[in-house]
Amino acid sequence: MKDGETDEVENQSAHLASMLKIAVATAIVKTKPRHLTAEDYARDLCSKFAVSQLSWRSKYESVETELLRAKQELALREIHTQSTQDSPSDAPTVFLTPPPSLEETPSSEQEPNGPQKDLELHTKFLQGVAQLKSLPLVTAGGSEISHIMKATIFKSVKTIQDAIYQSNKTISYKCLAHAISTVAKVCSWLPDSTWADVRDCVEDLLNVILKELCLQDSINKYTAHEQLTDMFLCLASQVRLQKKGMDILLSQIEDFSGHLKNVSEDKGDLDPVVFENMFYVLKATEVLLSKAKITNSNFKDSHYQRLSDRLDDAFLYFTDQFPLFGQLLWKIGLNHMSQSERKQIM
Repeated sequence: MKDGETDEVENQSAHLASMLKIAVATAIVKTKPRHLTAEDYARDLCSKFAVSQLSWRSKYESVETELLRAKQELALREIHTQSTQDSPSDAPTVFLTPPPSLEETPSSEQEPNGPQKDLELHTKFLQGVAQLKSLPLVTAGGSEISHIMKATIFKSVKTIQDAIYQSNKTISYKCLAHAISTVAKVCSWLPDSTWADVRDCVEDLLNVILKELCLQDSINKYTAHEQLTDMFLCLASQVRLQKKGMDILLSQIEDFSGHLKNVSEDKGDLDPVVFENMFYVLKATEVLLSKAKITNSNFKDSHYQRLSDRLDDAFLYFTDQFPLFGQLLWKIGLNHMSQSERKQIM
């Protein structure tokens, strides 16, 4: 399309939009109740339209969830069929009975509703797939089951994030912890192509958990601190997520070290909530460094160097006003130094 034709189309669109606005305004004036002004009536129509949009969106998400659930059931049955066909005749069958419907729940347990029910079903599907992760049908990066797994991980992570952000928790900690543990385990063996698609989503969950940990100030905050720390470590301890986990922990330590430096120089006020919560961040850092030390020495060395760069700041700026914070930083550093490195600073 030539430039002249493009300008003409844009002018026509602008003219039609202007005419439409005039028509809507005229209709509002003619149909408004007598006790309302045109402006109030227009606002009332807008609020009703917004409510209808939310209702439509809720219905869409509900249908989308039901569709994914149906796909999950079909996928589990397909996996079960292949596992039965591929198994030797004298080998034990992985499923002694056909896989149960995702909707089935023990009669003795009270069936959860809403987000928790959806999250439990997503977790159950991922667990079912993980049992037969060696099958080509599961490990193939571009298979339909691979697409369903990705969609399930995306949904699970979004549900977990929404639950963490809510002040009145609609999903139990046990359910959240189980879901995070399952997502972490599944991500550890996903094909590289599948992992590349879900990586940003899962890594963003680490950021959400750590942010909530740093800002946590609820009535039961000490319980919440422990729970959030455990969820973070469960996810960050997986080999594929260790580097990201350490990166965001150290970034948080660096940012808060800068904050304490400003406070010690009378350039700002101390944030008491984050200050208290940082001790859980340091705890998570120490645990994750210990795990990384076992699984990957190169990872440990590179991140320890980044941490050691903060130790001088801790000594110079925190010793007088914030001795406990500086001491904990030094403790983490010393625990991960070699014997020769310790002798050099002693």
